[in-house]
Amino acid sequence: MSSKSPRLDVTNASGQTPLLLLVGRRAVQAVEELLRLGASAHKTDYKGEGFLFYALGAADQFEQLANMYVAHNGDLNAVNAEGVS
Repeated sequence: MSSKSPRLDVTNASGQTPLLLLVGRRAVQAVEELLRLGASAHKTDYKGEGFLFYALGAADQFEQLANMYVAHNGDLNAVNAEGVS
């Protein structure tokens, strides 16, 4: 039985998870904590944009966020619904 809470990956009306929102807000410590608790780094919003796309908006924190993503088996070649990487 998994101890992961399904609520960690709940989505809003745009398909964004708490993790995606926090990545976009550059909340590095909160992102790290959600990943530690089992939030999925692989979820995408309804546009197909995921962790890396949100991290791009956090240019000053991108490297740190990208390293977290990779540490949780993130795909550095991920593309959105339009095929943009």
